[in-house]
Amino acid sequence: MSAPFDELIRLMTTDAMANRVAVNRNALYIYNEMLDVGAHGDATKAGGLAYKLVAALATESGRAVPNSPEKFVDFLKDELKGFDTAEAKERAEGARLAAIKDLLSGRDK
Repeated sequence: MSAPFDELIRLMTTDAMANRVAVNRNALYIYNEMLDVGAHGDATKAGGLAYKLVAALATESGRAVPNSPEKFVDFLKDELKGFDTAEAKERAEGARLAAIKDLLSGRDK
């Protein structure tokens, strides 16, 4: 694998990414699906979901969707700034618990 892809994989599996996606319910669902698919060995589908996730984050932040592996890396490095703190982890945990509560109560429609 090339250096940009290795870096993408590293960034996609950081605590900062887990904290960042929790802020946006749609991104959280895509991220969880990507992890689930990846855990079952479907790298092609996981890669497609990774692209969908970055596109969702770019759209949310009003930025263009990156169009090369190098631009994906640059986008994620910028997007994940500040999400590797204890405070970000605490906010993310609260957001994940709220998402579960909404799902279980039927408000997640």
